[in-house]
Amino acid sequence: MDEAQHLADRVAILRHGELVAVGDLAQIAAGTGAYTVIRFRVPPGVSVDEIRSAVEEPLELSGDIATLKVDSPQRPLYKLTGWAEQRGIVLDGLEAVHPTLEDIFLELTAGDGATTVGTQAGRHGDRRRTSVPIEAYFTGGLMAYAIMLNCFSTLVISLTTQRESGQLKRYRGTPVPSWTFIASLVLRSMALVAVMVVVLLALGAAAYDVEIHGEALVGLVVYTVLGTATMCALGVAVSAFAPNADAAGAIGPFSAVILSFISSVFVPIDQLPEWLQQVGRVFPLFHLAEGLQKSLGVTGGTGLSANNVAVLALWGVGSAIVAARAFKWEPQSARG
Repeated sequence: MDEAQHLADRVAILRHGELVAVGDLAQIAAGTGAYTVIRFRVPPGVSVDEIRSAVEEPLELSGDIATLKVDSPQRPLYKLTGWAEQRGIVLDGLEAVHPTLEDIFLELTAGDGATTVGTQAGRHGDRRRTSVPIEAYFTGGLMAYAIMLNCFSTLVISLTTQRESGQLKRYRGTPVPSWTFIASLVLRSMALVAVMVVVLLALGAAAYDVEIHGEALVGLVVYTVLGTATMCALGVAVSAFAPNADAAGAIGPFSAVILSFISSVFVPIDQLPEWLQQVGRVFPLFHLAEGLQKSLGVTGGTGLSANNVAVLALWGVGSAIVAARAFKWEPQSARG
């Protein structure tokens, strides 16, 4: 990239065989929007969320290098250096430069070497991306998908099947408290999730060099526990409305597969149409996947997001309320 920037008179950039930009560096840079790049190394032990709060600008991370893309560098630099002085921190490698050819290439081909897990609108309506390594993206996405399958889909199918066969009604007639049966199914799902999460993390670390940072463990545990509880509650709630075992067998897996394609599990959400992105963000799978991906792929922080945690908690509480009020023990045919 450096040689091309200094030696080439004109540059062409391809993405998946498609010509996305051609011209000299100034022309291509103008096509991506005039901005300044501020870079520095994240100090050890400093939370990325703290830096974002201090500069009040979207922040990208690649390893331990933080990058800000701003229209004017004066105010962000003032906030950043003021915060560092107040904390007594030295920002190694701090620089404010015009975008290099490599910056422009990554901007135009975002999603090829790294993938976006969240976007935030800039002051002029543009999108600033927070990227994670592709291996962290798919590891976190598959963890979220496994949680939904083992909790939501499994509970919808098993509870509906046993209700329609009359097993739930017979269980309720035993001296054992009826809630213990539901609790046993939920605990079984939680145990399976724990095993699958550990296996996926081990495979990701061994085969694809997925790094698990110390602070990130907090985010991973919080999202795994909260996501598991939410999906279990949602599975119990949806089973109350499944009319029979055949319908449950379609609702459980089909919902998981469809949602996975609009929830940043298999396809980065910023590759979808805007309206479909908004639909995906409504459901808990997106927030679970994004949370796990950020916890695995972002250094210097836990990856916890108030928005993701709040949405998962709301879905969990709402599903638990619906499940408590709508769940029935008798076969559906007996109600008609």
